[in-house]
Amino acid sequence: MKLPVHIANNIFKTNVTVYDEVVTRVKGQQVTAKEDDRIISATIQPAGDKAQTMLPDGAIQDGVVSIFTSNSLSSYNATQSGEEQRQTFVLYAGETWKVHVIQNWALHIQSNINKYLATKYLNVNDN
Repeated sequence: MKLPVHIANNIFKTNVTVYDEVVTRVKGQQVTAKEDDRIISATIQPAGDKAQTMLPDGAIQDGVVSIFTSNSLSSYNATQSGEEQRQTFVLYAGETWKVHVIQNWALHIQSNINKYLATKYLNVNDN
């Protein structure tokens, strides 16, 4: 039996720590500022194979999780029509996870819960 998302999220949600990094340009140079940590309520579970196909090539390293929450999370994105300068990171199970895909479910369910996909994050540039 499958539970509706808003009911399952209320039953299985847990508090997790997240933070955002905001990118700005100063004299042509990229400057990244880390915002303060905040606590959100979310349900986190391993993502299935079908969901993982929405990730960019090379993003899947050591696992992918689905995050269900009514809180707003952001993913850096550059398109022809604009650029999202905010990136959310989730601290969960002793790891840092980078949010990649945002699915707005407002059209499909009567709830403010969205689904996000996140991958384990490894900062190789130390910046």
